[in-house]
Amino acid sequence: MVVSSSYGSVTNPLQQVMVLPTQPYAPVTLSLTLLKQGSSTVSGGVSITAAPTQIKLATKDVLAMLAMDEYLKGNWPSNSFPRTATLALVDDTFFVVNGTNALLNVMDIMTLEYGDPQVTSGSRNVATGLASTTAGINRLANIVFNDTAINADFAPLFLDVAGLPVPADMQGHSLLPLLQGVHPPGWRTSFYYRYYHDPGDHNTRAHYGVRTETHKLIYFWKKDQWEGYDLVKDPHELNNICHDPGQSNTVAGLKTELYRLKKELKDDDQFANQQPPPGSD
Repeated sequence: MVVSSSYGSVTNPLQQVMVLPTQPYAPVTLSLTLLKQGSSTVSGGVSITAAPTQIKLATKDVLAMLAMDEYLKGNWPSNSFPRTATLALVDDTFFVVNGTNALLNVMDIMTLEYGDPQVTSGSRNVATGLASTTAGINRLANIVFNDTAINADFAPLFLDVAGLPVPADMQGHSLLPLLQGVHPPGWRTSFYYRYYHDPGDHNTRAHYGVRTETHKLIYFWKKDQWEGYDLVKDPHELNNICHDPGQSNTVAGLKTELYRLKKELKDDDQFANQQPPPGSD
Protein backbone atom coordinates (compact mmCIF):
# COMPACT_ATOMS: atom_id res chain seq x y z
CA MET A 1 0.00 0.00 0.00
CA VAL A 2 1.37 3.41 -0.95
CA VAL A 3 0.62 6.56 1.03
CA SER A 4 1.10 9.93 -0.59
CA SER A 5 2.67 12.45 1.80
CA SER A 6 4.38 15.80 1.71
CA TYR A 7 7.67 13.90 1.88
CA GLY A 8 6.91 11.80 -1.18
CA SER A 9 5.52 8.30 -1.45
CA VAL A 10 6.17 5.82 1.34
CA THR A 11 5.24 2.20 1.67
CA ASN A 12 3.37 1.17 4.79
CA PRO A 13 3.82 -2.54 5.55
CA LEU A 14 2.35 -2.16 9.02
CA GLN A 15 -1.28 -1.28 8.52
CA GLN A 16 -3.80 -1.61 5.71
CA VAL A 17 -5.72 1.50 4.70
CA MET A 18 -9.31 1.13 5.86
CA VAL A 19 -12.31 2.60 4.07
CA LEU A 20 -14.30 4.63 6.55
CA PRO A 21 -17.57 3.08 7.73
CA THR A 22 -20.63 3.93 5.70
CA GLN A 23 -22.18 6.01 8.46
CA PRO A 24 -21.36 9.74 8.31
CA TYR A 25 -18.14 10.80 9.93
CA ALA A 26 -17.46 14.23 11.37
CA PRO A 27 -14.24 16.05 10.48
CA VAL A 28 -12.65 17.42 13.65
CA THR A 29 -11.14 20.86 13.96
CA LEU A 30 -9.18 21.33 17.18
CA SER A 31 -8.17 24.46 19.02
CA LEU A 32 -6.59 23.42 22.30
CA THR A 33 -4.93 25.35 25.09
CA LEU A 34 -2.64 23.11 27.14
CA LEU A 35 -0.38 23.80 30.08
CA LYS A 36 3.28 22.82 30.10
CA GLN A 37 4.70 22.20 33.55
CA GLY A 38 7.23 24.76 34.69
CA SER A 39 10.58 23.95 36.21
CA SER A 40 10.85 23.38 39.96
CA THR A 41 13.31 24.69 42.49
CA VAL A 42 13.82 23.78 46.13
CA SER A 43 14.16 26.58 48.65
CA GLY A 44 14.27 25.96 52.37
CA GLY A 45 12.88 22.47 51.99
CA VAL A 46 9.89 23.74 49.95
CA SER A 47 9.55 22.74 46.32
CA ILE A 48 8.40 25.71 44.25
CA THR A 49 7.15 25.14 40.72
CA ALA A 50 6.91 27.99 38.26
CA ALA A 51 3.54 28.82 36.74
CA PRO A 52 2.70 26.66 33.72
CA THR A 53 3.26 27.90 30.20
CA GLN A 54 0.25 28.03 27.91
CA ILE A 55 0.61 26.16 24.62
CA LYS A 56 -1.97 26.56 21.89
CA LEU A 57 -2.43 23.69 19.44
CA ALA A 58 -4.40 23.48 16.21
CA THR A 59 -5.42 20.33 14.34
CA LYS A 60 -2.18 20.24 12.33
CA ASP A 61 -0.13 20.37 15.54
CA VAL A 62 -2.04 17.46 17.07
CA LEU A 63 -1.64 15.46 13.85
CA ALA A 64 2.11 16.05 13.94
CA MET A 65 2.24 14.79 17.54
CA LEU A 66 0.14 11.74 16.68
CA ALA A 67 2.29 10.90 13.65
CA MET A 68 5.49 11.06 15.68
CA ASP A 69 3.96 9.00 18.46
CA GLU A 70 2.62 6.29 16.16
CA TYR A 71 5.94 6.23 14.30
CA LEU A 72 7.90 5.72 17.54
CA LYS A 73 5.52 2.95 18.58
CA GLY A 74 5.94 1.22 15.22
CA ASN A 75 2.37 1.75 14.03
CA TRP A 76 3.19 4.20 11.21
CA PRO A 77 6.14 4.12 8.78
CA SER A 78 7.12 7.80 8.95
CA ASN A 79 6.98 10.73 11.34
CA SER A 80 4.26 12.55 9.36
CA PHE A 81 0.86 11.99 7.83
CA PRO A 82 -0.10 13.08 4.29
CA ARG A 83 -0.52 16.83 3.99
CA THR A 84 -4.25 16.42 3.28
CA ALA A 85 -4.87 14.18 6.30
CA THR A 86 -7.15 15.34 9.08
CA LEU A 87 -8.95 14.03 12.15
CA ALA A 88 -12.45 12.61 12.08
CA LEU A 89 -14.93 11.11 14.51
CA VAL A 90 -16.98 7.99 13.80
CA ASP A 91 -19.33 7.57 16.74
CA ASP A 92 -16.88 8.06 19.63
CA THR A 93 -13.75 6.88 17.82
CA PHE A 94 -11.02 9.14 16.46
CA PHE A 95 -9.47 8.34 13.08
CA VAL A 96 -6.73 9.98 11.10
CA VAL A 97 -8.30 10.17 7.65
CA ASN A 98 -7.25 11.12 4.16
CA GLY A 99 -10.30 11.63 1.98
CA THR A 100 -12.49 8.55 2.46
CA ASN A 101 -9.58 6.41 3.68
CA ALA A 102 -8.95 5.86 7.38
CA LEU A 103 -5.18 5.81 7.87
CA LEU A 104 -5.14 5.10 11.61
CA ASN A 105 -7.52 4.45 14.44
CA VAL A 106 -6.05 6.53 17.27
CA MET A 107 -8.52 5.66 20.02
CA ASP A 108 -5.62 4.32 22.10
CA ILE A 109 -4.28 7.88 22.30
CA MET A 110 -7.28 10.18 21.98
CA THR A 111 -10.70 9.76 23.59
CA LEU A 112 -13.91 11.76 23.65
CA GLU A 113 -15.90 11.61 26.88
CA TYR A 114 -19.48 12.75 27.23
CA GLY A 115 -19.87 15.39 29.89
CA ASP A 116 -16.29 16.52 29.34
CA PRO A 117 -15.88 19.15 26.61
CA GLN A 118 -12.18 18.45 26.26
CA VAL A 119 -10.43 16.04 23.95
CA THR A 120 -8.01 14.25 26.25
CA SER A 121 -4.74 12.65 25.31
CA GLY A 122 -1.46 11.48 26.72
CA SER A 123 -1.43 11.38 30.47
CA ARG A 124 -5.03 10.10 30.71
CA ASN A 125 -4.09 6.90 28.83
CA VAL A 126 -2.35 4.71 31.38
CA ALA A 127 -2.65 1.49 29.34
CA THR A 128 -0.51 2.46 26.37
CA GLY A 129 0.57 6.06 26.95
CA LEU A 130 2.16 8.51 24.59
CA ALA A 131 5.85 8.43 23.72
CA SER A 132 7.95 10.58 26.01
CA THR A 133 8.53 13.10 23.21
CA THR A 134 4.88 14.12 23.27
CA ALA A 135 3.52 13.13 26.66
CA GLY A 136 5.03 15.89 28.75
CA ILE A 137 3.18 18.63 26.97
CA ASN A 138 -0.13 17.54 28.49
CA ARG A 139 0.80 17.59 32.16
CA LEU A 140 -0.47 20.27 34.48
CA ALA A 141 2.02 21.99 36.75
CA ASN A 142 2.10 21.55 40.51
CA ILE A 143 2.00 25.10 41.79
CA VAL A 144 3.10 26.12 45.27
CA PHE A 145 2.20 29.52 46.67
CA ASN A 146 2.27 30.92 50.18
CA ASP A 147 -0.82 33.12 49.89
CA THR A 148 -3.79 32.40 52.13
CA ALA A 149 -6.57 30.52 50.30
CA ILE A 150 -9.88 29.26 51.67
CA ASN A 151 -12.54 26.89 50.36
CA ALA A 152 -14.82 29.86 49.55
CA ASP A 153 -12.31 30.75 46.80
CA PHE A 154 -13.17 27.72 44.65
CA ALA A 155 -16.56 28.93 43.37
CA PRO A 156 -15.13 32.28 42.16
CA LEU A 157 -12.21 30.37 40.61
CA PHE A 158 -14.53 28.12 38.60
CA LEU A 159 -16.57 31.11 37.41
CA ASP A 160 -13.39 32.99 36.50
CA VAL A 161 -12.01 30.08 34.47
CA ALA A 162 -15.37 29.77 32.69
CA GLY A 163 -15.25 33.47 31.81
CA LEU A 164 -18.32 34.27 33.92
CA PRO A 165 -18.71 37.22 36.31
CA VAL A 166 -18.32 36.59 40.03
CA PRO A 167 -21.36 37.81 42.01
CA ALA A 168 -20.58 40.69 44.33
CA ASP A 169 -22.05 38.87 47.34
CA MET A 170 -19.64 35.93 47.05
CA GLN A 171 -17.19 35.95 49.96
CA GLY A 172 -14.29 34.21 48.24
CA HIS A 173 -11.86 35.42 45.59
CA SER A 174 -10.73 33.66 42.43
CA LEU A 175 -7.46 31.76 42.79
CA LEU A 176 -6.73 32.08 39.07
CA PRO A 177 -4.13 34.88 39.43
CA LEU A 178 -2.23 32.82 42.02
CA LEU A 179 -2.32 29.77 39.76
CA GLN A 180 -0.86 31.94 37.01
CA GLY A 181 1.99 33.04 39.27
CA VAL A 182 0.58 36.52 39.98
CA HIS A 183 0.20 37.92 43.50
CA PRO A 184 -2.88 40.18 43.44
CA PRO A 185 -2.49 43.44 45.42
CA GLY A 186 -4.53 43.45 48.60
CA TRP A 187 -4.82 39.66 48.81
CA ARG A 188 -6.01 38.49 52.24
CA THR A 189 -3.52 37.83 55.02
CA SER A 190 -6.14 36.44 57.43
CA PHE A 191 -9.48 34.67 57.41
CA TYR A 192 -12.48 34.23 59.72
CA TYR A 193 -14.04 30.95 60.78
CA ARG A 194 -17.12 29.99 62.81
CA TYR A 195 -18.34 26.62 64.05
CA TYR A 196 -21.90 26.52 65.41
CA HIS A 197 -22.65 22.93 66.43
CA ASP A 198 -22.22 22.46 70.16
CA PRO A 199 -20.98 19.85 70.71
CA GLY A 200 -22.20 18.58 67.33
CA ASP A 201 -21.07 15.49 65.45
CA HIS A 202 -17.39 16.19 66.19
CA ASN A 203 -17.78 16.79 69.94
CA THR A 204 -16.34 20.27 69.47
CA ARG A 205 -17.58 23.29 71.40
CA ALA A 206 -19.02 26.20 69.44
CA HIS A 207 -16.42 28.82 68.57
CA TYR A 208 -15.27 31.40 66.08
CA GLY A 209 -11.79 32.66 65.34
CA VAL A 210 -9.25 34.28 63.08
CA ARG A 211 -6.22 32.76 61.40
CA THR A 212 -3.37 34.98 60.21
CA GLU A 213 -0.13 34.00 58.53
CA THR A 214 1.52 33.55 61.92
CA HIS A 215 -1.18 33.28 64.62
CA LYS A 216 -4.54 31.80 65.49
CA LEU A 217 -7.11 33.22 67.93
CA ILE A 218 -10.24 31.31 68.97
CA TYR A 219 -13.22 32.40 71.07
CA PHE A 220 -15.56 29.81 72.62
CA TRP A 221 -18.49 32.17 73.11
CA LYS A 222 -20.71 29.79 75.11
CA LYS A 223 -17.89 29.25 77.60
CA ASP A 224 -16.48 32.78 77.33
CA GLN A 225 -12.97 31.38 76.89
CA TRP A 226 -10.13 32.46 74.60
CA GLU A 227 -7.30 30.47 73.06
CA GLY A 228 -4.46 31.92 71.02
CA TYR A 229 -1.36 30.39 69.50
CA ASP A 230 1.85 31.53 67.86
CA LEU A 231 1.96 29.11 64.93
CA VAL A 232 5.58 29.94 64.11
CA LYS A 233 7.04 29.28 67.55
CA ASP A 234 4.36 26.83 68.67
CA PRO A 235 3.12 24.90 65.59
CA HIS A 236 1.57 22.17 67.75
CA GLU A 237 -0.52 24.74 69.67
CA LEU A 238 0.59 23.79 73.17
CA ASN A 239 0.99 27.25 74.72
CA ASN A 240 -2.04 29.53 74.97
CA ILE A 241 -0.70 33.07 74.51
CA CYS A 242 -3.95 34.52 75.91
CA HIS A 243 -2.53 33.60 79.34
CA ASP A 244 0.81 35.31 78.67
CA PRO A 245 0.96 38.99 79.76
CA GLY A 246 3.90 39.49 77.43
CA GLN A 247 1.64 38.68 74.45
CA SER A 248 -1.15 41.11 75.38
CA ASN A 249 -0.47 43.44 72.44
CA THR A 250 -0.44 40.53 70.00
CA VAL A 251 -3.70 39.19 71.40
CA ALA A 252 -5.29 42.64 71.25
CA GLY A 253 -4.29 42.96 67.59
CA LEU A 254 -5.74 39.54 66.81
CA LYS A 255 -9.03 40.49 68.51
CA THR A 256 -9.20 43.66 66.42
CA GLU A 257 -8.70 41.67 63.24
CA LEU A 258 -11.24 39.06 64.38
CA TYR A 259 -13.98 41.60 64.92
CA ARG A 260 -13.12 43.44 61.70
CA LEU A 261 -13.63 40.27 59.67
CA LYS A 262 -16.73 39.32 61.66
CA LYS A 263 -18.32 42.66 60.78
CA GLU A 264 -17.16 42.53 57.16
CA LEU A 265 -18.81 39.12 56.70
CA LYS A 266 -22.00 40.33 58.41
CA ASP A 267 -21.85 37.75 61.15
CA ASP A 268 -24.24 39.29 63.66
CA ASP A 269 -24.48 36.19 65.89
CA GLN A 270 -27.65 35.13 64.08
CA PHE A 271 -27.19 31.52 65.17
CA ALA A 272 -25.24 32.04 68.36
CA ASN A 273 -27.93 30.57 70.62
CA GLN A 274 -29.71 28.22 68.26
CA GLN A 275 -28.06 25.62 66.08
CA PRO A 276 -28.90 26.23 62.41
CA PRO A 277 -30.63 23.54 60.38
CA PRO A 278 -28.44 21.03 58.50
CA GLY A 279 -26.66 22.57 55.54
CA SER A 280 -26.72 26.12 56.88
CA ASP A 281 -23.05 26.16 57.84
